[in-house]
Amino acid sequence: MKTFDKTTLKVLREDINKALEQVAQTHGITIHAGNCSYDSELCTFKLGCQIEGALSQTEKDLEDELAYRLTSSFKLSLDRSKVGKLEGREYTLIGYKTRARKRPFVVLGKNGKQYVIDERTAEKLFGDNTLGVAQEPIEVSTFGVK
Repeated sequence: MKTFDKTTLKVLREDINKALEQVAQTHGITIHAGNCSYDSELCTFKLGCQIEGALSQTEKDLEDELAYRLTSSFKLSLDRSKVGKLEGREYTLIGYKTRARKRPFVVLGKNGKQYVIDERTAEKLFGDNTLGVAQEPIEVSTFGVK
C-alpha cells in the first residue's frame, strides 16, 4: 500500500474487524473499527468496544427521554412496548438521538431496517395519550404583586 484512499481503507477496516473478532471473543465484548479520518500517509480509526448485551447509547438515551416524559407536565408520554402502525407498516421504538433536532427518535421496521422519525410522529405512533405528571407541584411566582 503506497497511499491511503477510500477504497483501500474500506478493505483495511474489514481486515481490522476480522482480526479483532478473536480479541472480542476472548474478553466477551464486541469490538469494531468505526469512522476513519485520513490523508495520503496517515489514517485514524475510531475503535468501539461494548460489553455483550449492554444497551447502546441511543437505547440509554431513549430510556432517559421516556423517564423525562413521565415527569414532565407538557410532554406526551410514550410507550416503548407499543407497536406503531404507519401506512400499513409496523414499527417499534428502539432509540433516541440527543443531538438530532429534527428527527431524534429511532424506530425499527418489520423488515429489520432502522428509520428516524420526528417527535410528532413518535407521539402519534407510540403516545399513550396522557401527559406526564410532575413529581412536585410547580410554584408560580408573581413579580411585584402581593
